Amino acid sequence: MTQNALVPAARRLHLWLLALALVLFVSLVMEMAANAGLFQARSGWPARLGWQFCLTLPVWLQWVALWQVRGGVAALAKGADFGPALTRAIARVGGFLIAASLLAIFWKWLTPYFPQVAMAWSRRLDVDVANLVLGGLGFALLLLARMLDEAAAMRAELDGFF
Repeated sequence: MTQNALVPAARRLHLWLLALALVLFVSLVMEMAANAGLFQARSGWPARLGWQFCLTLPVWLQWVALWQVRGGVAALAKGADFGPALTRAIARVGGFLIAASLLAIFWKWLTPYFPQVAMAWSRRLDVDVANLVLGGLGFALLLLARMLDEAAAMRAELDGFF
């Protein structure tokens, strides 16, 4: 696929990713609001909404990882060079997935400092298979980004000889 064919395909993919990210964003906000009691006639929902955000922080980091994918595709849609734009996006996605995974596993260690969160969880670690897989995927993406950077550097060095 040439650069001329890549740009329109990246534009279409960018629009689909943008729509997906916005739908997920609205869904997450609505779920947090419902869990905080925003749609009920109760007082004190702003504080509960803040706690819901704290409880769902790993999910928000995963959403930011999806937003970073959209940003990488948007750079390609604007005609950016395939290597650096994609490598940066892959590294950012990997970093956010690792952060979300670690936060989801170790978030409960902070519960002594947050009594309302401590009431919601009884265990100190939440070693869920999904969190481990997302963390491993993030680590693999970071390694892939590093390998792509090294390959680009080697290619630039070889192009200097020829």
